[in-house]
Amino acid sequence: MATATKRPPAKKQAEKGTLDYLELALENLNKAREHAQKDARGQIDTIVERVLGTIGDVRAELKSRAAHVH
Repeated sequence: MATATKRPPAKKQAEKGTLDYLELALENLNKAREHAQKDARGQIDTIVERVLGTIGDVRAELKSRAAHVH
């Protein structure tokens, strides 16, 4: 009776270790930071535009009042 040659079981893909999860978490945090920076910049730009608009309005109002005082 011939004996069948058994192949060794296929190697399983290496399981993720703690270091792999930490590296993935770090990548995710970096992506989140980039998105947060873009969002914050957009909000700051909007606020700056509003403040500049308000400054212009206040200057115009002050000039108008000064013209009526004289």
